[in-house]
Amino acid sequence: MARRGGFTIGRGAASLEVSGELTRAVERVIREFAPTVVAAVEREVEQIVTEAEKEWPVGDDKNGKGARNKRQPFHSVDRFITGIRYVGSDTVEGYIDNDAVNIRGRKYWWFIKTGKTGQEYSPLQKYVRKPVREAAQKLAVELAADLKQMVREA
Repeated sequence: MARRGGFTIGRGAASLEVSGELTRAVERVIREFAPTVVAAVEREVEQIVTEAEKEWPVGDDKNGKGARNKRQPFHSVDRFITGIRYVGSDTVEGYIDNDAVNIRGRKYWWFIKTGKTGQEYSPLQKYVRKPVREAAQKLAVELAADLKQMVREA
């Protein structure tokens, strides 16, 4: 599934999402500086989201009454956003977000709970945050030599 998103400079309220020719220029520089790092981060993020989409619960049709928000023709499983962020002067990170909103226009993916009563869990924790932590550990080992070389060259 194609992901919306792109290249972002900064994080949170102090971020700038760039597009067009500026995106291509900045991304080209980052990819030239750290090609294996960017490719590995993109690969891991894509894999995490693909797996999350397979397992993500869809619950708008509770009790056979149809979608609760008829103005929302999508589910949160359809609204994943991924991209690459350049933070500070030395950090490249992948990100996963979801822009699905409830009937009040508020993002809700972190409030979703699923499972049997008494055994409920958060799909965000199980299918996104936990795999991200595991991928970060794996990438640290996988990219250690490349990162050391980049530090020496800088």
